[in-house]
This record gives sequence, structure tokens and C-alpha cells, in this order.
Amino acid sequence: MLTILAERLSLNKSSLKMLSKHSSPIKKIYIDKDCKEIIELFKRNNPVTL
Repeated sequence: MLTILAERLSLNKSSLKMLSKHSSPIKKIYIDKDCKEIIELFKRNNPVTL
């Protein structure tokens, strides 16, 4: 899943939309955010993928 995220971030320069199980249905992450924030989102929503 992190590989897919990396590909999306390198190809799509506007934003990345993710489905989230525990909070709002869709999270929008802009690529200018720090990578650490994206990793934290993965840890909160689906720790198994890490």
C-alpha cells in the first residue's frame, strides 16, 4: 500500500484521496504536507499495512 501511495504522490501533483475506516469517509492529503503526517495517517487508520 505504501508503494501505491508513493506512485500516486509522484504521478498526481494535486492531491490524494484515501478511504478511511475510522473517521470521515474520504481524507484528502495534499502532497505539500510532510511525509511524516501521511505515515501517521496510515498508522491510525490501518496499522496492518505498515
